Amino acid sequence: MLKKILLGILILLISGGVFIYMNPTIKKRIIQLIKVQQTIEVPPKEVLTTLVKDNIQYFAVSLKEKSMETFYKNISPFWQTKTSVKKLDKVFSPFMKAGIDLTVLKNTTPLIDNTPKVSSKGNLYLVGHYNTKPSVLLFKQTYRAEKNGSWKLVEFFIELKKTK
Repeated sequence: MLKKILLGILILLISGGVFIYMNPTIKKRIIQLIKVQQTIEVPPKEVLTTLVKDNIQYFAVSLKEKSMETFYKNISPFWQTKTSVKKLDKVFSPFMKAGIDLTVLKNTTPLIDNTPKVSSKGNLYLVGHYNTKPSVLLFKQTYRAEKNGSWKLVEFFIELKKTK
């Protein structure tokens, strides 16, 4: 009899058969990942554009209100467990102090620069920009599919870069 333990999986090779025993937690996660890979597809371009526009507007409204409350209410429950309004206020305080008004982007369409893909973990990564002047707004956003089929923001990066 040969035993191997690999990442919480016990494989027993017994003459004539292979028996696999798995830690229930790991088994549950593996089943979730397999389901994610089988069922989640990249949404259509219109949905991707709407995701970016909506989350930029939640952020823009929060900047204008000088509180990340609106932004926080619209991020994923997963991210909400990792942060707070107060932490987000601190992270984005340079934008608030600069008095940047991104609400003007409400009727502007973002351009998605990467080919969107759903990762093996079920994350959707979007990278792009708003073609604005005198500065270009660059963004990186990561979304995770919720059980109800909606996409919720789990990571957010934004940068204003002067155009040449």
